[in-house]
Amino acid sequence: MGLDMYWYAKTKRKVVEVVCKEEEYDDNYISFSQWRAEEGAIDLTSYPEELKELGEYIYRTNFKSQWNDKDGRMYYQIGYFRKFNALHKYMCDLDGGRDECQDILIKKEDLIKLLSILDKVNENHNLADVLLPTQKGFFFGDTEYDQWYFGDIKDAIEMVEIFLEKFDFENYDLIYCASW
Repeated sequence: MGLDMYWYAKTKRKVVEVVCKEEEYDDNYISFSQWRAEEGAIDLTSYPEELKELGEYIYRTNFKSQWNDKDGRMYYQIGYFRKFNALHKYMCDLDGGRDECQDILIKKEDLIKLLSILDKVNENHNLADVLLPTQKGFFFGDTEYDQWYFGDIKDAIEMVEIFLEKFDFENYDLIYCASW
């Protein structure tokens, strides 16, 4: 139990044909055995070549996962954190403060601003509670500004820098979502 935080590369175009009726579609998940690739689609059992480096990054800290939504767009996991409630609060604030485990579209400008905040907090720990405050929640983890918080800051800097360098915003949407 707890706050699990995911970043996905979501295809902007439909890449799979969903072969079930809308009323049978459960929790936006179809198993691999239930999809069929459209003509010329990529091999759906692996990450596309353009996401290879992002897939290798996530594999170091979590695991690769992919799934399709009811519209046939693929989601490839490329980022993960656990119980970094300050970052979760920041992401939810991008969506008007709503925290309902919804998908949140992250734009390149959002990443640039986030990286600036992360860098400032990393350079001056006294800015943490002002620029990236923690958030209490049921199993959301510690709210102290301690070694774990600042370790997460460094890990987030690495992740955001990789996203800014490698993410293809033309063909994919960057999606943040959490479960708790």
